[in-house]
Amino acid sequence: MTKSKETISIEWRNYKSKAILNGVLVLGGYLLILMAFTMGKVSYITGLRQISIVFAVLLGGHILKEKHKSIRLIAASIIFLGAFLISTAV
Repeated sequence: MTKSKETISIEWRNYKSKAILNGVLVLGGYLLILMAFTMGKVSYITGLRQISIVFAVLLGGHILKEKHKSIRLIAASIIFLGAFLISTAV
């Protein structure tokens, strides 16, 4: 779906501060991951980074009332279990 320039400019005026804050937070999170790569084992970091999927599933199911909540919760549980196993590996 294509948006007109007017629609985009209205959205920018209404949500400019939120868009900028979001950009800064995403950049900050990415920089933290890059720093973690230099300090720890990459396999642990990449596995644990996927925990954000678990939070997204929980928020989507409860707050946004997304469909197929049980399937998403099972998949998120498997991801969490994998991340837990990675974090406890010796």
